[in-house]
Amino acid sequence: MSTEGIKQLAQCEEQARERINEAKNNFREVKKQAIKDAENVVSVLKVKNQQKLKELEKQVEEYLELFERTEKEKFEMKIKDLENSKNEENLIEEIMKKICEK
Repeated sequence: MSTEGIKQLAQCEEQARERINEAKNNFREVKKQAIKDAENVVSVLKVKNQQKLKELEKQVEEYLELFERTEKEKFEMKIKDLENSKNEENLIEEIMKKICEK
């Protein structure tokens, strides 16, 4: 191999090394940017999910309030029914006493 051929070979080898280093640097930059992009996406999704969670918590609270009111009304109606029933029993007893006295 001639001196000129060796020089060309060395020059090609140097160019190959430069291209490999350039490719490695480009890869590192692309990887860094991909990580930043992924972090941004995760951040946006986190905010959206937190908002959805707050909305769901509010809906659950509203549902529980409605449920509690409904149950309270049911129990109040049962209590009134029992009180009315008790009053009716007392009334019937009083009527029976009056009838039996005669």
